[in-house]
Amino acid sequence: MRTVVLIILVFACPQLVRGQNPAPALGFLQIEPDARGSALGLTGVATSADNFVFYNPAKLSMQPGQEYGISAGYVPYLSKLARGMGMAALQGFRRMDEQTSIGLDLRFFSLGEVQFKDETGYDIYAYNPSEWAIGLTYSRQLSEYSAIGITGRYINSRPAAGIEYQGQQIRTANAIAADIGFFYSSVGVSELAGYTGGIFRSGLSLSNLGTKIKYHEHGGSAYQPMTFRGGVSYTFASEAGEHQITITGELTKLLLPPPAVRDESGNVISGTDPESTNVPAAFFAGWSNTKSWGAGAGLEYLYRQQFYIRAGVHYESPDFSSKQLGTAGIGCQLGAFQCDLSYFTSIAQKANTQNYQAQTFKITVGLSFMSE
Repeated sequence: MRTVVLIILVFACPQLVRGQNPAPALGFLQIEPDARGSALGLTGVATSADNFVFYNPAKLSMQPGQEYGISAGYVPYLSKLARGMGMAALQGFRRMDEQTSIGLDLRFFSLGEVQFKDETGYDIYAYNPSEWAIGLTYSRQLSEYSAIGITGRYINSRPAAGIEYQGQQIRTANAIAADIGFFYSSVGVSELAGYTGGIFRSGLSLSNLGTKIKYHEHGGSAYQPMTFRGGVSYTFASEAGEHQITITGELTKLLLPPPAVRDESGNVISGTDPESTNVPAAFFAGWSNTKSWGAGAGLEYLYRQQFYIRAGVHYESPDFSSKQLGTAGIGCQLGAFQCDLSYFTSIAQKANTQNYQAQTFKITVGLSFMSE
């Protein structure tokens, strides 16, 4: 049973098993919920506006002519390592007026069913570790060309609630967080319909800025995966608008401070101790951690405003992350309905290692309705 609990904790609350390193909790908040951005090298902070607010909440109010919509997605996560592990996401939005939109998003992450056994191998009980988050987004246009957005989120995490590990009983943890974003387009929202010229877009966002998470009474605090994203995109279109190509590039940074290094007595001699360092201090210290940068690039081809082909690449330091991925995907939009698929494959893999995020499919479907 100890092995099973250890596997759960490594993915859900790694700070309990990694000792002094300030590893982030709530790792499911880093999983991209949509197939479109996933196919474009895990980018989305500066691509054209869509229903999902994961990359940039400011984009929600920049959708041309759309009154309301809903999208759903499913991500089978680490399927090569464990069965039943995955995340479901639901996103809806409603335009309140010409400048303002609000959105609601829900993410549910399941680690599958874990069957605990006694020393003789008989089943004792089954446990379903899970985490979920619900967020409310407010996005407002500053002008025809730019917008800001903010998301407030509540998170509930019960990866091993009630189970004892290393003499400590693990409990359900709760947290709150916020995302903020800015988005710019060189073509105004009201000008996009029928426009066939070039479009430059840019975006910035900060996500998962929130309280520390704690799974037991005696220490074990960890930061949420605070993340910076900044990117640009450019769209080319044929004169008739039949063909459209978008290229995008994005930088990401996980804002975790350098890990604590302790002497033989357990005293911190360098780095950051999550127990004694508050979130604002950790946020600013995180910029000095040079290993936590990442980069993504993507290419999207759109035919007759209906059919999409996408490809991309995403790379982060192998010493810090397993996201060394080649990505690809397809999509279609038929009236109000849209469906997207994406696929990951591993690149630049270390010798004698396996990338458990590779060979993963994602699917999202959505409905968006235009104003009358």
